[in-house]
Amino acid sequence: MVAYAGKGQFVSAKIDLAETIRSLDGELRKVVGKRVALRLRLTDEPLGFMADPAQVGQVIMNLVENAAEAIGEGKEGVVTVETEAVELDE
Repeated sequence: MVAYAGKGQFVSAKIDLAETIRSLDGELRKVVGKRVALRLRLTDEPLGFMADPAQVGQVIMNLVENAAEAIGEGKEGVVTVETEAVELDE
């Protein structure tokens, strides 16, 4: 939000989505807590695109945290993060 407000800077670099998620593994496991299992199903196929690595990482962290919270306090569950290259047509 700081970058969009003009008070920060975007850093654009080619990143691999699956590799970015792998690099966050430890942090993601802390976010989900002990009662929620985190499953990573990440493709080995490169999924490269141009983006700000810090912002993409923050989005992933937020999505996983929201998913874990949706399971509910004190309940057990699983959050799965999956990447795959797909081709979509009409």
